[in-house]
Amino acid sequence: MRVLDGPLTAASALKMSYAGITKGFTALGAAMMLAATRGSAAALKAELADSRPDLLRYLSRTRCHPCIPRPTAGWLELDEIASFVGEEHAEHDMLTAAARLS
Repeated sequence: MRVLDGPLTAASALKMSYAGITKGFTALGAAMMLAATRGSAAALKAELADSRPDLLRYLSRTRCHPCIPRPTAGWLELDEIASFVGEEHAEHDMLTAAARLS
């Protein structure tokens, strides 16, 4: 456990920011892997294996493959993260759209 300096809301802001990065990245990876199933999945996997094996491992561990059911409740949390970001920011729309990825 980390002790945070700052106001009482610092822990909540940290949680939302961290979840936004991890869930947002996973949603982007899932969207691209899903798109690749339309004709370039093997090539994408080979490219990631050669150029970014760390990303391939991460995406494999985070259930990003389109054939594996996504954790619905966790992805819907992206709506809450979008609210944290604020409607006036473009990333709000990105996170809201990611929550609806299927």
